[in-house]
Amino acid sequence: CDASTCTLAVGALGAGDPAQSFTLAFVVDDPLASGVSLISNSATATDDGASGPDLNAADNTAADSTPIDSGPGGTGPDLLITKDDGGATVDAGGLVAYTLRIRNAGNQDATGVELTDAIPSHTSFVAASSDPAWTCDASTCTLAVGALGAGDPAQPFTLAFVVDDPLASGVSQISNTATANDDGASGPD
Repeated sequence: CDASTCTLAVGALGAGDPAQSFTLAFVVDDPLASGVSLISNSATATDDGASGPDLNAADNTAADSTPIDSGPGGTGPDLLITKDDGGATVDAGGLVAYTLRIRNAGNQDATGVELTDAIPSHTSFVAASSDPAWTCDASTCTLAVGALGAGDPAQPFTLAFVVDDPLASGVSQISNTATANDDGASGPD
């Protein structure tokens, strides 16, 4: 084999002889490039032409395709996200900054990755203390991460909120949840 083709010298095949079998094996790349869901392979048989031209050259090539498993136990991206406020305790009017770390622990690249974070009750988004790529509406902040290669180190992002002042009576904790999604081009997460 060279970089693109494998060759096997079979030798002479007698007219009417039984078919001969040969095995050729390949290992699928790990990590696998984004969007690959099928591996296709073809083989062609040729002779030296010493006995004359092939009677039917159209049947000298055979092909087969193998689907790639996706999802748990198969091939695909696996987005992992962690969130940490550094153990912060804040008062009304105080700033709480979250560090979100996202990585792809799967064996196939993820594309179109996006972080979504629900703005916690009793807070407001603070753009000046957050990574600049965040966009927010009245209830949700979103960050377009883009592509995450399989096995790449975690990427950190900062998202900050200021606690309402005055704070509603009885509020003693701020809860915040973030979600990571991709465009699904590489199969399910």
